[in-house]
Amino acid sequence: MAELQTATLSDLLRHPNEVIARLDAGAITITRRDGEALVLAKAGAARGGQRVLDQLSRLIASSLDDATCDRMADSLTDQHPWVVLLPDPARRTFVGDYFRLLRASAATGGFAQLRPFLDSWEATAEAYAHGVTPPTVDLEYAHSTAAIAPAP
Repeated sequence: MAELQTATLSDLLRHPNEVIARLDAGAITITRRDGEALVLAKAGAARGGQRVLDQLSRLIASSLDDATCDRMADSLTDQHPWVVLLPDPARRTFVGDYFRLLRASAATGGFAQLRPFLDSWEATAEAYAHGVTPPTVDLEYAHSTAAIAPAP
């Protein structure tokens, strides 16, 4: 694996050719005094990494039977401890949806939907922990214009 390289934003601004020449050895983390670090990489390398993520996510998504979902959910509890609060069917749904979203995100290179997805599932787990369960609702489209009485 290539050694992680760093440079300051000032280095990049003062000596851009020198910093860019270092890209042959791999991506460079550009540190900033007043902000989050940036990553400078060659486009081909970034696309290659994205393709690898896409292939891995496809492989995982294609192997999601119930037993695999259960094992994945157990593994995910290290990063997301709230997963244990979900009942088994919801855990399987979460894992399946999670890996499908990762697959779509890897394919498009955009991971912005991941945080709201995880926040939503965490809130769902909290609701289950407090005894709130989703109502049993028939979500089939009503083909009639007549009013439908609520289920007992």
